[in-house]
Amino acid sequence: MLVKIVNAIIGILITSIGSLFMNITVFNEPFKTITYKGFGFLIMVAGLYYLVKIAKI
Repeated sequence: MLVKIVNAIIGILITSIGSLFMNITVFNEPFKTITYKGFGFLIMVAGLYYLVKIAKI
C-alpha cells in the first residue's frame, strides 16, 4: 500500500514538472518557447504513463 502511494506521488510530481515547463513563455524567443512547451509535453506524457502503468492508477 505504501509503495502505491509513493509511486502515485512520484507520478504526480513528474506530471506537475511537465505542466510547469509547458507554462514557460520566453518573450521575443519563439523557438525557446516552443522547445520548452514540447519538452513539457513529453514530460507530462511520461508522468501520465508512469501513473497508468507503474502506479496502476
